[in-house]
Amino acid sequence: MTKSERLADGFAIEPERLQPELQRHLALAQSAHGDAPLRVLDFGCGRGETVALLCEQGFRACGVDVEQSYLENGAAAFEARGLSASECLFSFGSDGKLPFPDQSFDFVFTQQVLEHVDDLDGALGEIARVLHPRGTSFHILPARWGWMEEHVRVPLAHWWRPGGARRRWIALWLRCGLGTSWLADREIAESAQAYDQYLVRATRYRRLGSLRAAFARAGLRVDVVVGDHPRLRALPVLGAGLRVPGVRRIVGELLARVAVVELLARPAAGARSVRGTRSADGG
Repeated sequence: MTKSERLADGFAIEPERLQPELQRHLALAQSAHGDAPLRVLDFGCGRGETVALLCEQGFRACGVDVEQSYLENGAAAFEARGLSASECLFSFGSDGKLPFPDQSFDFVFTQQVLEHVDDLDGALGEIARVLHPRGTSFHILPARWGWMEEHVRVPLAHWWRPGGARRRWIALWLRCGLGTSWLADREIAESAQAYDQYLVRATRYRRLGSLRAAFARAGLRVDVVVGDHPRLRALPVLGAGLRVPGVRRIVGELLARVAVVELLARPAAGARSVRGTRSADGG
């Protein structure tokens, strides 16, 4: 394990088991934080696999999810690893709020979650509330104009309007062998309809500008960091260009529109007082 993969006071992340960019930003945050382990929240944790891994690595990690069934399915595996699911896995309150006090976490992250959230302002407002004023949040989600719809694994499926034309497009690719395996036992027409309905019900592809505006309303200053990938900077020609801040910003903006969105957010100066004023005013 290299020095960059070590964290303060022996806390380490295993690169082969965490999403690489999450790993990198966690390491940077821990280095800035000092000796004490980061308080980490996985927002939209599913069954809690990443939470368990982070706990095993010495982080004070918790996860929260809206699907109680996911949390219940993950609890047994959590306990089998010698971890307490009741202390680490939580569901949202009936009011949609996180069950944590203000400023509870140093690092909050989402992985392929925000594209499923209807009330983005509410979700980001809660992330901002529980994030320490010197904390960081990191978010990975699919780009609005990415060529592959990652949830159903059909090219450009999210570009189409819902309905018959999109179903025919999906069916075409299903006949070519694409698509996820969770509907493999159904007829192609039935699967295409189910995929179409899933995309309507469960996905919200937002433009980059809309995402930025939502973070700003929550009092979070956001940066597009997909252009900072070490693998990109290692490329012979592109890597040299990425050393120039303006080029790195342009490449990041492009990738965030057509490949993957990676956002790093921190509380903006004075944001806490603004949120507190709104709360006191009832708005």
